[in-house]
Amino acid sequence: MSGLVGLYSWDEWVPESRFLKPSDANISRQKDLQKAHEASLVVELHLEELQHQQQLVVELPDTLRNYNNNCV
Repeated sequence: MSGLVGLYSWDEWVPESRFLKPSDANISRQKDLQKAHEASLVVELHLEELQHQQQLVVELPDTLRNYNNNCV
């Protein structure tokens, strides 16, 4: 269980007065917050993937580079 402590940087002691009561509105709010958090993780992972992808750069020959200009 001690290995889980490093995963959460938001861990803190919360007084009982800050607890939300179980209600439909609070459960809906919790689900919305979880969805928003998951979406932000997906975006973050996608950005990391894009940063680590290798880019292939190919020099185009002059005939292809000027193709659109010659078609007019």
